[in-house]
Amino acid sequence: MEENYFKQNQKLKYISFEKKPVLILLIICITGLLIRFHYVPYGVPVEADAFNGYFLYALDISTLGHFPNYSLSQSGWPEFLSLFFMSYNSENLIDYSNLQRSISIILSGITVIPIFYICKKFFNNYYSLIGATIFALEPRIIINSTIGISEPLDILAISLGILFFLNLNKKIIYLAFGFFAWTTIIRPEGQFWFIAFSITYLVRFRKKRKDLIMFLICLAVFLLVLSPIVIHRVECCQSDMIIDRIIGEIKNYFPQEPIEQNENNIVTPEEPIEQNENIAYGPNWINGIKLFGWSLIPVFIIFVPIGLIPIFKQLKYPNYLLVLVPTVLAIPIMYSVSVAPDTRYVYPLFPIFCVISLFGMNWIGRNFKNEKLIVGLIFVGIIISSLVFLDFKKLDYEYNDEAFSVAKDIVVNIEGINRGSLVDRYIKQAEIANGWPILSTGEQVKEYEIKRLSIKEHTSLENFIISGKEKGLTHLLIDENHHIPDYLLDVFYNEEKYSYLKNVYDSRDFGYQYHVKLYEINYDEIKN
Repeated sequence: MEENYFKQNQKLKYISFEKKPVLILLIICITGLLIRFHYVPYGVPVEADAFNGYFLYALDISTLGHFPNYSLSQSGWPEFLSLFFMSYNSENLIDYSNLQRSISIILSGITVIPIFYICKKFFNNYYSLIGATIFALEPRIIINSTIGISEPLDILAISLGILFFLNLNKKIIYLAFGFFAWTTIIRPEGQFWFIAFSITYLVRFRKKRKDLIMFLICLAVFLLVLSPIVIHRVECCQSDMIIDRIIGEIKNYFPQEPIEQNENNIVTPEEPIEQNENIAYGPNWINGIKLFGWSLIPVFIIFVPIGLIPIFKQLKYPNYLLVLVPTVLAIPIMYSVSVAPDTRYVYPLFPIFCVISLFGMNWIGRNFKNEKLIVGLIFVGIIISSLVFLDFKKLDYEYNDEAFSVAKDIVVNIEGINRGSLVDRYIKQAEIANGWPILSTGEQVKEYEIKRLSIKEHTSLENFIISGKEKGLTHLLIDENHHIPDYLLDVFYNEEKYSYLKNVYDSRDFGYQYHVKLYEINYDEIKN
């Protein structure tokens, strides 16, 4: 018999939580949303993948009224986002960026609801509300939700899939596989969620032939939801961008040369390395393991290992789901983290980690006479540690508003610059903002091609400038970033030494606190 784990092991009732769980869950949800909105940098556009991939793709769909003649391997989020862009009317790129962030935040905030009900499959209201709070206040999840990328929608889809899969009504399980198809559209790694829960289904219902036949319906639902997007991708790009991407990663497992990737994660070895910082040399498993562990700090690093103790003691359904699913997903997640060092690849596991953490808290609490007090103290400690870590991890946007303004000032006069400054992060956004609105698939986008050259592998200013001439380098953009090479900092502080460099812009002349200078390169003087 499939029974609630919590009901099997203890009968405690905490009246205030038991009687008004919906009200308290609403408070948790609103608190999580308020904290997320507090950390939004409203004055700057989204950047990196959030802009180059998701923002522009969503904008193209909303402008055209249909899919453009290209696609992304993570098209689910911008396709969803485009629905809101279509009904929004603004003459400001920043407004659309903030809309993108706001939707991302709302999706992340409401995810506490399915997580609460997932926890309810194992525990009572008291513990389930704690599980929802862990997710609501998880610092990495909070920061991630403010960036405008795909994880919030992905995690919501995964959470709904898990919730429906845990339903005792077998027909509801069909819906779970629809959500696993949706998460595959959002991110190609979603296919491993389908695999993990397919294995779980077959283990759970392995004794009845009827249930095995019903799995074919689950498979049909998965393919039915997935097929329209896959057909579009194949028609426009000759690739499904799901299985093909996995095959491509396998082929590149031991690359002979650095693999160059653009912002849409399309391998483009013909592009000059100097123009792109995202160079992959294959997986670094040691760093991947370290980063995986780092992603579990501050809460999960303690309570997930402890929570596995009681789970393994009663390893029957649904408990074994909490072990089997992360195990299946471990290889693709570890590979992603190893190749592209970013903790966000681990975040889709956080709903399951919330449940496992409750097992750990419950196991600790049951070893004390006053379980309620002990669990309460642990909970308070979790809240404090999460908020402290959030303050530690929060992004510093002190100068970002000014950097974006500077970018809009200078883009009209430059053709190629060096990387390494804060302004560099907003060059493309500034170009497009100045010419807003645009269609990135049209001819107009070709006007926005300011070269941004890497300063890596160059040991001297002269070497960088001479090698950069052929690549379109026209200016040097330098701020007080002490992580850039010394030869650039020397230009910033001792510009009079360099007669072939002309200071054409100084942000301090325009009243900015953020200090950045732009130098025009006189190649004729260098030649002489």
